[in-house]
Amino acid sequence: PQSELESIEMEIKLLKYLQHPNIVTYIDVIPEPKEGYLNIVLELCEQGSLASILKDFGKFEEPLTCKYVSQVLKGLDFL
Repeated sequence: PQSELESIEMEIKLLKYLQHPNIVTYIDVIPEPKEGYLNIVLELCEQGSLASILKDFGKFEEPLTCKYVSQVLKGLDFL
């Protein structure tokens, strides 16, 4: 539906202007009209997501948890 497309377009516009070290950077959008897809290209996070790091290495020690929580909160505060 049109409202979904408008919502996606608004999010893409927002992503273009978010510049913060604790927010993944938007790079581009690649439409796939035949398949009905929009591919949003973001910067590579070499370490992966927090979920994947937890899965691979298990629970975090407190100092590392503090570091990750601090980074997430800084990104959220920027938003």
